[in-house]
Amino acid sequence: MKIRIALLAAAALTASLSACRSTTGEKGIETGADTVDATLPTQLPRTAIPSHYAIEVTPHADALAFDGKVAIDLKVIKPTRELTLNALNLKISKATITPAGQEPLPAKIALDAYNQTATFTVDRELAPGN
Repeated sequence: MKIRIALLAAAALTASLSACRSTTGEKGIETGADTVDATLPTQLPRTAIPSHYAIEVTPHADALAFDGKVAIDLKVIKPTRELTLNALNLKISKATITPAGQEPLPAKIALDAYNQTATFTVDRELAPGN
């Protein structure tokens, strides 16, 4: 599953990416190591685990802004129609979600300034997998 997002923002880019470790859980099913505190209200839903980020940034120093594109490889671990990411001070113009081996699905974008997130919703359920 890949999410392709075209980003336009008026703030400086600050990105912090963490590596994801894999472990084997019950019945030999591979799962991501869950090291996140589920009791914290600022945590993202655990419907997917990211494994790779490809980020392209074009700075506009005169305007203190940038344009960018992000592709995120991830594994959906629970069936869902939406994926939520951190998004502080970003303007997102377009997003698609591409299940492995399938055509891209256009995603509706909902920005939540209070929770600093962006939620991407597609018309059909995303099955577990890449």
